[in-house]
Amino acid sequence: MVDVFLNQILNVRKLALNNEKTFQLNDSNCDWLKFLLSEIEQLPGSSQDPPQDTHKDSYLNIDIKIVKKDNSELLEHIFLEGSIDCFYKTSCIRCLNDMNDSFTIDFKACFIPKILEKNEIYADQLTIYANSEEMELYFYEEQIIDLKEFFHEQISLNINQFPLHSEECKGMCQVCGENLNEKICVHQQENCCTL
Repeated sequence: MVDVFLNQILNVRKLALNNEKTFQLNDSNCDWLKFLLSEIEQLPGSSQDPPQDTHKDSYLNIDIKIVKKDNSELLEHIFLEGSIDCFYKTSCIRCLNDMNDSFTIDFKACFIPKILEKNEIYADQLTIYANSEEMELYFYEEQIIDLKEFFHEQISLNINQFPLHSEECKGMCQVCGENLNEKICVHQQENCCTL
């Protein structure tokens, strides 16, 4: 069964051992995803006047499987696996024209209790080999995992920080700010003549 609602705070106590739960989340059924999408559209390089709400064509979808396991090495640990799919409005970093961008991120993560962070085996690790595969390592405390924070990190690490509407974008004149894709300004004509 696939669920369509998941709170941003995952309570580890409420998860049954070895019971895989699958969720299909999107910005229309989760307010905290709507908030993440609005943050994406307001990142540096996004539209100059950040929207109060997201654009109508924008979306943020997350498919996630959650499984709780328990053993003597990792204690109660949680596996998260899935993908993030996003389409959003932003601005070209060269000419500041509005444009569309998108990304898809696959993730695999293992959350283990924070008390294990002090163990030298895990102290400086970013990944862990668990469940027969390598995945990102995270720690949780007080039986709580903040999913919004986890997805925010995944998006921040993977989003295109330098969006271009075209590789051939000429950008803007550094003197007057004219969009050089639309016309050559007097400053660019002067530079052409002096070369």
